[in-house]
Amino acid sequence: MDADLVVRAQQGDQGSFDALACGVWGRLYQLALRILRDETMAEEATERAVVDIWRNLPSLREQARFEAWSYRILVNACNSEARRNRRRHGTTRYCGELVPHTGIARRVRPGPTEYGCYGGSRPA
Repeated sequence: MDADLVVRAQQGDQGSFDALACGVWGRLYQLALRILRDETMAEEATERAVVDIWRNLPSLREQARFEAWSYRILVNACNSEARRNRRRHGTTRYCGELVPHTGIARRVRPGPTEYGCYGGSRPA
């Protein structure tokens, strides 16, 4: 990322922000799709993340870290989208499949036959 674009966007230059957003949009969407495993939810999370990036851009101190900072905002947007989906539909996505949400806060761990959802390797 061009640090000069980030500085100009921080100063309110919409054109610079548009160039930044266009430069990372595809990678943000692909990450959201991998996290959420749903195209509509990934689009929503990516759009929400770009709005949050614009709103919070003045708080970015290290312009060279724009892309990593954007990914963090996207992950937060994905988490919010997943929560919103659980409330709306009473389900959550686990390895691409809808699973009823029980309301019990617990981390679901895959069994030995479910490692395929991690690309065939065991998660760390």
